[in-house]
Amino acid sequence: MGYVLGIFFLFSIFKPAVLAKPKVHVTITNRLQDEKSVSIQCQCGDDDLGIHTIKNGGQIDWRFSYTIFGSTLVYCDVEWDEGKGYRFDVYSYQRDYYGGRCRSECTWMITENFPLCLHQRTGIWEGLPFQSN
Repeated sequence: MGYVLGIFFLFSIFKPAVLAKPKVHVTITNRLQDEKSVSIQCQCGDDDLGIHTIKNGGQIDWRFSYTIFGSTLVYCDVEWDEGKGYRFDVYSYQRDYYGGRCRSECTWMITENFPLCLHQRTGIWEGLPFQSN
């Protein structure tokens, strides 16, 4: 009985820390050439952020919580120039949390060639491939 009460007591003290879901802040900036706008739709599981148009130099940002089970995947579909559509993974727990790329901040730039991600730990911009949409 004392063991159960001890666990209950510890849980009641540390409950906010145990139940707090870590947040990741995502920022995506349009860096396409020739003043092009980009249409973007991002999703995580059943959570769809809707379609947004980002003007050249503009950005979109949001926060999300990842699961502690390592299965979180956030991806975006982007399109410009009447039908050039691509997809890229904005956040993959396995790639980004363990690799240190985006533990709490995911900063992206959309270019014609590939999306660039600022590695949170190293401070270096990394190009990742688009996937065909």
